Amino acid sequence: MNKRAYRATSVNDVNVGQLSSAVGPMRVVIGIDVAKSDFKAAVMNGEREVLITIKWKHPKQTQSLLELAESLRDSGAQVEVVMEPTGNYGSALAEQMNTAGFGVFMVSTKRVHDMAEVYDGVPSKHDGKDAAIIARLHWEKASRPWPFKSPERRELSAQIRTVSLFHEGTQRAVNQLEGRLAEYWPGITELLGLQSATLWSLLLEFGSPQRVAAAADQARGLMRRTGGHFLKPDKIESVLESAHKVQAYEPVGSEVIELQTLVGELRRNHELYSQSKRALLEACERNESARRMAEIVGPTAATAIVAMVGDPQTFLAAMTFVKAMGLNLAEHSSGKHQGRLKLTKRGSSTARKYLFLATLRLLQTDPVLKAWYLKKVKRDGGKVKLKAVIAVMRKVAAALWYVARGERFNARKLFDARRLGLEYEPDATTRMQAGEHTTDGLQRVA
Repeated sequence: MNKRAYRATSVNDVNVGQLSSAVGPMRVVIGIDVAKSDFKAAVMNGEREVLITIKWKHPKQTQSLLELAESLRDSGAQVEVVMEPTGNYGSALAEQMNTAGFGVFMVSTKRVHDMAEVYDGVPSKHDGKDAAIIARLHWEKASRPWPFKSPERRELSAQIRTVSLFHEGTQRAVNQLEGRLAEYWPGITELLGLQSATLWSLLLEFGSPQRVAAAADQARGLMRRTGGHFLKPDKIESVLESAHKVQAYEPVGSEVIELQTLVGELRRNHELYSQSKRALLEACERNESARRMAEIVGPTAATAIVAMVGDPQTFLAAMTFVKAMGLNLAEHSSGKHQGRLKLTKRGSSTARKYLFLATLRLLQTDPVLKAWYLKKVKRDGGKVKLKAVIAVMRKVAAALWYVARGERFNARKLFDARRLGLEYEPDATTRMQAGEHTTDGLQRVA
């Protein structure tokens, strides 16, 4: 192949009239290699011939590319645009093309990678070649429509990201606080939890156990006001005794400021997390599928699934939904080598994370799931517990496809309870409808 085959022309230097004549009234594909700013596109006709490779700066010159595509369409060509789902860098361009009325499609990054040597016999990869491969894959029907999110899904996605942001910030600050207290006030976390409002108030007001001990009456009053009737008098006295008997060096001025800043950040993140979680609960209630799934996996996991993967009701089969979540199994074997089955992990990692946490909670509340899990762990030698959790998680994901359609969750439909030696017990949904807590500890509102 000509070494100049992938040479790119700046979008502003393209002879639009000449290109339109070469395209004519035919179907043409613009394959786009997405980057942070240096984009490239290959214009390919039905003979799988690259008519031109174009380069431009995004977003500065993107309007010029859009005008070029519109010129081709005005000349009678049927123009289709195809890209890789490379993070969020191509989302704005995809939206622009869709708004302009072009068909927008996507091909998987894995397909483009695997096609590199097949395309021209050389296992090299660079932007111009990738753009041509992307266009070629679309011609070979190895693409699918670009998954534009509805305004509702975009709202839910933003809420999930916000909840995750403040939850991660809270957890990070909690971990740092634990390290500082182990240094300055060892033993206090046995009396007051790391997320105790009373502990935060003491640290913000006094900054060290030595200062708490020096102002015992003031500290006692503060704890009474903060803890209210939840904090017993004997607990208050135990905290003061701990401050008096602490065996650690007293933090100096900058260390006190650091500790108080950390607690202030922790309190701020916690408050913002609580606000974002309330907004998420309200959004979950408004979405029919999420509301139904929330009774099983909790509102956060249910909302994350709808936002990041899609409404289960839009999938034709349960296993199609499981595959979309990246929970289907793949095997890599060759010759005598027998590969292990592993998750493809092609779907949203956020949705899988929350479903995994929900599955762990279900294993504590549903006797059928727990019995099957323990039996599988034992069958596998008692060592690979994560494998058993993932197996249950895949079953739960399949069940959610039915739950979103209005069916009641019953683990006995997933596993044969008789073979597990279980008598009849109410399933998770029955218990929740009787007034118990959901899997994330929040009471459902009827």
